[in-house]
Amino acid sequence: MAVSTISATGLAGSVSQLGKNLINNGAMTVDQRAGETRTGLGAAAAYHFDQWKYTPSGSPSGRFTLSSGTGLAALGYANSLKVAVTTADDALAAPAYYGFTTYVEAQNLQHLKYGLASAEAVTLSFAVITDTAAEFTAMIIAPDGSRSYSTGYTVSSADTAQEFSLTFPGDASGTITDNAGRGFEVVFTLAAGSNFRGGTEDAWGAEANNKYGAGMTSNMFDTNGNYWEISGVQLEVGSVATDFEHEAISQTEQKCDRYYQRYAYETAYSPVGDGHNLSTTQGRVTFYFRQKMRGTPVGSVSNAADFQAQDTGGTYDTTVIILTEENANTMLVLFTVASSLNDGDGVRLRTDGTVNRYIEASAEL
Repeated sequence: MAVSTISATGLAGSVSQLGKNLINNGAMTVDQRAGETRTGLGAAAAYHFDQWKYTPSGSPSGRFTLSSGTGLAALGYANSLKVAVTTADDALAAPAYYGFTTYVEAQNLQHLKYGLASAEAVTLSFAVITDTAAEFTAMIIAPDGSRSYSTGYTVSSADTAQEFSLTFPGDASGTITDNAGRGFEVVFTLAAGSNFRGGTEDAWGAEANNKYGAGMTSNMFDTNGNYWEISGVQLEVGSVATDFEHEAISQTEQKCDRYYQRYAYETAYSPVGDGHNLSTTQGRVTFYFRQKMRGTPVGSVSNAADFQAQDTGGTYDTTVIILTEENANTMLVLFTVASSLNDGDGVRLRTDGTVNRYIEASAEL
């Protein structure tokens, strides 16, 4: 029987090529921090949707809410990252900047061959709906070589879902180190003061602030109620945008867990883990991550008083929780109570009688 090989070009256009998307959570389907308040945002940098970080600069005065929108559902995206302006910034200060960034791990980009004449192009595709018909800026930064490439996309019709694709040529003068650090920073600029405008577009060069909004002349933050919504973000090798890779939610969750894991205990008295008492006031539990993380993470809890220690003698409220970052697979939870633990006994750590407690671990890029 003859055996033949089907190349990517022989696949139907509706068939995704598994693993082609270098962006994690491009369809905004994973949101482990969903319970956090997302009103009055704008002053501080922070991750919100998994793998997506709000990255302001210059203490901008505008404020916004962040939510998952539905304006791109007709294009096949049930979830999106939606910014809605609640406090306008109609006179952008020179150093004011609003934008969102997602990062790609450097060791996942080695096949791009940066620094060689054969460096590969990549194509960034995405869907956007906004009430601001104007030019916006997207940029890729390769921080290992302090290089960046800025280009624009023009929203031609307000309140209309549109799809865009932008090709970034390979950088023969660039550098992407083979490690677990930031290889690419993929930036979407929403509004930028004069310090962030005027740079050279459509060419690789030294990283500079004036590239972030290089071709922008409008200000999405000039009016309360303005919005910008994005989903279907895909970065793939080559100069042609292919259909978005819709992967199973379990795959996306697993990818996101490499960088951030939140263990949300939605019911009262949920078990956290078992360990042993170190004294009458202290105990220790080894916490096992559901997946190995990118590196040794930083851990935190909703509140030190949100948990209880339970041993053969009774149940005791915790007063202090210390998360000791042990390695990429486990974390030690050290807890303190007022008194009465049985020294050396086994102990169970659980949440208290209130819902929505959590433990989190972050190894974000």
